[in-house]
Amino acid sequence: MPAKPPFHCQMIQAGEITAVVGDAARDGVGGTQYCGLWSLTSRR
Repeated sequence: MPAKPPFHCQMIQAGEITAVVGDAARDGVGGTQYCGLWSLTSRR
C-alpha cells in the first residue's frame, strides 16, 4: 500500500465550533500558507 501524503490542513468540529488548522508546507493561491489557525467559525 502506498504511503499517504501528509495532511496540510485539517477541519476540526466540536459542538457549534468549527476550526481549520494548517501547516506551512506549500504556497497557496494567495501566497505562502502559514501554520496555525486558518479559520474559526460558530453557528451562532
